[in-house]
Amino acid sequence: MKLFHMGLNPFTDTECNPYLVRGFTLLELLVSISIAAILMTVGVPSFNSFIRDSTLRSETNILSSSLSLSRSEAIRRGENVNITAISDSTNWSQGWRIWIDSNNNNNFDNDDVLIRVFDQVNSNISATQAVISFNHDGSLKLPANHASIDFDIKPAQNCQTNEQRHLTIEASGRVSFSLTTCS
Repeated sequence: MKLFHMGLNPFTDTECNPYLVRGFTLLELLVSISIAAILMTVGVPSFNSFIRDSTLRSETNILSSSLSLSRSEAIRRGENVNITAISDSTNWSQGWRIWIDSNNNNNFDNDDVLIRVFDQVNSNISATQAVISFNHDGSLKLPANHASIDFDIKPAQNCQTNEQRHLTIEASGRVSFSLTTCS
């Protein structure tokens, strides 16, 4: 009873009752770390796949939107609008630009009107054409013997089954895409 006189309560004060000490035991900590390690081992590869798929989907949407922007600008302005890879080849991974060819030479020059530039992407993007041109009515200006222009978009490294996306621009200017196996 002397403890009560000192102001200590043996049922609630940790100085009197060592079983009331709060915290983790070493065993509880080891079990928690083991469970976390197992979850990380299972979850990290799935998360990497999710990030790759999200990046690919995002970059496909950016390309599709820029093609739609080119088409709508051609209709709005009533003149031909071009979209080309910055590298002036069929490799669009370094970025692309939308512009109006003022002198009709199919090359981006200083006197051409630049509408928008898109930066480099993390995926490999290749196209069947280096210059894509939309007519004033929104239709696609196609080379002879071509029904459409195609893009292949895939991860920069280690493309896995069905990760590649195939984007098609039809003669009407309509853009569509599908999933394909890596090539």
